[in-house]
Amino acid sequence: MAERIRISQVLPSFQRGDAIGNEVMGIRKILRSWGYRSDIYVEHLPSHYIRGVRSFAEYAGISTSSNILIYHHGIGSALTRYIRTLADKKILIYHNITPYEYFLGINDHLAYILKNGRKELTEMNKYIDLALGDSDYNRLELEEMGFKNTDVLPLIIDYSNYDLRPDAQVLKSFDDDYTNILFVGRISPNKCHEDILKVFYCYKRFVNQKSRLLIVGSASGSEIYEQMIHKLADELKLEDVVFTGPVDQKSLIAYYNVADVFVCMSEHEGFCVPLIESMYFGVPIIAYKAAAVPWTLGNTALTVSEKSYLDIAWLIDKVISDETLRNRVVGGQRERLKDFDLNHTKALLKRFIEEVS
Repeated sequence: MAERIRISQVLPSFQRGDAIGNEVMGIRKILRSWGYRSDIYVEHLPSHYIRGVRSFAEYAGISTSSNILIYHHGIGSALTRYIRTLADKKILIYHNITPYEYFLGINDHLAYILKNGRKELTEMNKYIDLALGDSDYNRLELEEMGFKNTDVLPLIIDYSNYDLRPDAQVLKSFDDDYTNILFVGRISPNKCHEDILKVFYCYKRFVNQKSRLLIVGSASGSEIYEQMIHKLADELKLEDVVFTGPVDQKSLIAYYNVADVFVCMSEHEGFCVPLIESMYFGVPIIAYKAAAVPWTLGNTALTVSEKSYLDIAWLIDKVISDETLRNRVVGGQRERLKDFDLNHTKALLKRFIEEVS
C-alpha cells in the first residue's frame, strides 16, 4: 500500500533550520522510511537548491484521489486557493498565525499576509479531511474556525540533532563565573524582547551585577523592531547584553550549554521549540503564561501571569541559587520532554496517515 501512495507536503516557503523547516524534513524522512513516495512542494522556492524541494506548480500533474497532501499553514498564501481544488485527501497541520497587529508599523507587508492567512484558514474547513494543531492551543483554534475532525500532532523533533560538539568559541567566550540568562527565538514583536531587557535590567541592578543576557536569533523581517530593542538597551544603559543574530547548530548548542536560566516573555507562540530545547539541555525555564506556552510546558517550569519585572528578577535568582527548586524544575521538564519523544510523535503521525488513507 505504502509504495502506491504518494504523501506530499505543501507549504508557502521553506527555510532549512527553522522549526517548521526542520519538521517538514523530519516528516519526509519518516514517510520515506515507511515506503511512501514523498516530496516537499512550496510556493516560493528557496534561493539555493535543496534536493526534494520542488515548486508547487509541479504538483498539479500528480494530484490524484489516492494521494495524501499535508499542508502546513502558518501564514497567508495563494496555495490555500489551489489546494482546496485538488482531489487528494488533505491533512492540515496548523502552526498558528501570529496576530497581525504586532507587525503594524514594523513590517506592514507581513501584517497583511498574516491577516489574510487567518481569513484563508476560516475558508478551508470544508476541504480538509483532518486538521491537526501542533499544540492543543492550536487545535482549539481550529475547532473555533469550524474544523470538525481535529487532533494534536506535536512538532516532530529529532533530539539526535542536538548531539553535536558545542562550538568551542562560544564556550570560551561565555562559560565563566557570570550568570547567563538566555532567550532563543526570532527578534519579533510578539516575542516581547523589550520585556526581557527590562527583566534583565532589574536582575543586574538589584540582584546580580555579574550577569549577562544572551539573545539568540535572527531579526530578518523585523529590522525596525530590532532597532527599537537596541535603542531601549542603550536607554537603560545595559551592559553585557549580547545579540548573536542567526547562529549555526553547534553554536546554538553551546549557548544552551552556558545558560543558567531560559527566560521567555513571548505573548504569542504556537508551540515554541526553544522551550523543548531548554528542557533537553537541562536549563530551567521561566516563561510568561500566554498562548501555547503553558501547553508546551505542561505542569513544569516556572510560569508567571504578570510581567512584574523585579519579581521575575528575584525568581531568576531563586531558581539559580536554590538547588532543591532548580532540581525540581529541571526534573519536571525532563519528564515533560518524554511527551515529545520521536517514537511517540512518529506513532501519532502513522495513526493520522492511516485515518485518512
